[in-house]
Amino acid sequence: MRTTNRPDLTGTRAARLSGRRRAMVLGALVLASVAAVAATEWTVETIHVGTGPAGVGFYNALVLNPNTGAPVIAYSDNDRDDVLLAQWAAETGWTRQVVDAGRNVANGISVAYDESHVLAQPGISYGWGQLKLAEWNGSRWVVSVIDKNAFNDTTSLAYYNGQPAISYHGNSGKTIALRLARRSASGVWSIETVDKAGAGTYSSLVFDHTGQPSIAYSADPDGDNTINQLRFAQKKGDGTWTIQQLESGIGAGVSVGLAFHPLTFHPAIVHRTSPDSVRYLWWNGGEWQREAVAEGSSPSLAFDPIINEPVVTYAAPAYGDRLTLSRRTSIGWTAETIVAESAEVVNPHLRFASSSSLPYVSYRVGGSTRTLRFARAAGAP
Repeated sequence: MRTTNRPDLTGTRAARLSGRRRAMVLGALVLASVAAVAATEWTVETIHVGTGPAGVGFYNALVLNPNTGAPVIAYSDNDRDDVLLAQWAAETGWTRQVVDAGRNVANGISVAYDESHVLAQPGISYGWGQLKLAEWNGSRWVVSVIDKNAFNDTTSLAYYNGQPAISYHGNSGKTIALRLARRSASGVWSIETVDKAGAGTYSSLVFDHTGQPSIAYSADPDGDNTINQLRFAQKKGDGTWTIQQLESGIGAGVSVGLAFHPLTFHPAIVHRTSPDSVRYLWWNGGEWQREAVAEGSSPSLAFDPIINEPVVTYAAPAYGDRLTLSRRTSIGWTAETIVAESAEVVNPHLRFASSSSLPYVSYRVGGSTRTLRFARAAGAP
C-alpha cells in the first residue's frame, strides 16, 4: 500500500515538484480576477481521527444518498489498510463501517450510487495492484476483483442503466494505460484500453446526456515518469474514442475532475498544474476555453444546481492549510476560506445538497493525527 500527503506529479508519487522543472502551461490562457467574498457560515465536523502514523482519509470520496440526501463518505484507513464508509443520519449522526479489510485496498477510492436509486448503499471502487468493486447485497458487502493489473492512485466510478463503470490506471508488462471496465446487465465485465500513452494515473469518468462515457485524465506520453498532459476522451456511438489533448506542462492533469453543465451538457474540467495553479476548462460549443482559478492544489468541481455555475474547492495555497471554495461569476472567480486548519488540507471533495446552493465538502487534515473531516454550509441538512 502507498500513501502520501501530496498528489502525484510523477509515476513514483514520492517525487516533489522542483521549482527548476516548473513549466508554463501551453495554450490559450484566460486570466480571471479572484475576488474575496464574505464568508458563508460553515459547520466543520470530525468524522474519524487517525491513530497511527499514516492516519485516515487520504483517499476519500463524497456522495449524497439519492433517497435521503444525506452525505456518505468512502475513505481509507491508511494505518490498517482498510476501506471504510461513513454515513450521516439526523437521528444518529455519523456511523462508520469497514467495507474491505483486505490487503492493498486503501487506495484510489471512488464512490457512487446507481442512478435509478435502487441500491440502498453506494458502490465503491478502489485497490492497489488490483481493481476492486464493493457493493451491498442487502446483508453484507460483496467484493469483486475486476482487474489484477491495476495501479490506482485514483479510480472513478459511475453507474449507467444500473450497472457500474470504472476508469482506472492499468499496467500490464510495460504498457501503462487508461482503462475502462464496465459490467453488463448479465453481470459480465468487459475491459477496454482507452489510451496507452502513459495515461490514467488520474482520471474522472462521467456519462454524458446521451449515455456515452467521457473521461478527463492525465498522461505521461514520453514515459519519463512525469505527468505533463491533460486529455479528454469521449466515446462515440460507433464504439470508437475521440481523444483531445487540452493542456501541457508539468503536472497537467493532476487531481482532474470532470462534470457536465446541467443546461448545455457541455463538458467542464478542473485540474491542478504547475506552477501550483488550479485550472478550469470548459467547452463552449465550438472550442475549449481556459481560466486560472487560483493558486492551490487538490481541486474538486461541481455545478451549483440553482444558478448552474461551476464551483471549485481546493487547498490554498498549494498544499496549504486553508480549505477554500471559489465560485465563477460574471466578473471572475470569488474565493472564500471555509476553514483554516492546523495542518495541510488534502483531497477535498465537493457536492451540493439536492436542489440548493448549499455545499458539502469532505477532506483530510494532515499533521500529527491525519484526520477525516467534513464541512457543511449553514442550512444544509
